[in-house]
Amino acid sequence: MRRPALALALLLGALAATTQVGSTGSNDLPAETTAVHRSTTATGATLLSTSYTVSAGQITAVSPRLRGILLLKTVTARFGSGVPVVCTPGVFTVLNLVTGLREATYTCVGFLEDADRPRPLRITVS
Repeated sequence: MRRPALALALLLGALAATTQVGSTGSNDLPAETTAVHRSTTATGATLLSTSYTVSAGQITAVSPRLRGILLLKTVTARFGSGVPVVCTPGVFTVLNLVTGLREATYTCVGFLEDADRPRPLRITVS
């Protein structure tokens, strides 16, 4: 009688441990697992994976990890134009690819839309 109960207790303990691995109890995201590249458009900026180049309100390049993250809890950020942008948590900087200047620092992991931006934007680690 004790062996099945012990086996069940060990199994439940193992399951509980695996669901908490890497969890900090907050909305922190796991570390980026894809390659990190240096930006040539701004000093000290670090591009993540394929640089999340975004044009005309659509994602044109995105890492496999980000595809899943976009389904998570969203927040709204505002850029210089005042247009609301929907994104997921994480601190990033938006650079203007034409001028290489920093446009804004905001809390976001994925740039989902900004309809009135005529030029591509690049999302980088702040």
